Amino acid sequence: MRTKFKAEYRVGGEVKFRTKYYDTPEFAQAALAKRTGYFPKLGAVAGDTHNSHLGYCDYAPRLGGRVDIFESL
Repeated sequence: MRTKFKAEYRVGGEVKFRTKYYDTPEFAQAALAKRTGYFPKLGAVAGDTHNSHLGYCDYAPRLGGRVDIFESL
């Protein structure tokens, strides 16, 4: 079974937007950006959290909220 990724955008702990599952974290983020408006790629801005265990940024503050990337096995 392949790993899939979805992205969520939260403000004040409330989910504002959520994507379906995609093959890569980049595709999930791109789908979320289409819903929320443009924001810099996760991992590209100071303050973004790069998870060295996962090999990509799975959390970043954006637009007054936060973007999280979740994996499904």
